[in-house]
Amino acid sequence: MKKAKGCINKKCIANNKKTIYTSEYDFCLKCGNSLHYVCKDCYTELPSDSKKHCIRCIAKNKDVRYRILKLASGTVMTVGFIGKKIIDRSK
Repeated sequence: MKKAKGCINKKCIANNKKTIYTSEYDFCLKCGNSLHYVCKDCYTELPSDSKKHCIRCIAKNKDVRYRILKLASGTVMTVGFIGKKIIDRSK
């Protein structure tokens, strides 16, 4: 996935629709203003072209991953506990 550029002109149709351009484009196709690197999720302007997402979206994605892993590990522990109880009762 390449870095995304977007129009930051608030009056532009491309900004309102949050149109994503590839890094080959330098100017907006709708209004002609220069394009800036934007976050792929929330469309906020990024300070540099080093990242694809802003700090808030990176933190949100890490939090979601952490919650999923925590839920999955809890589910595995519960299944293991139930399985152990079943094996103990069958003996």
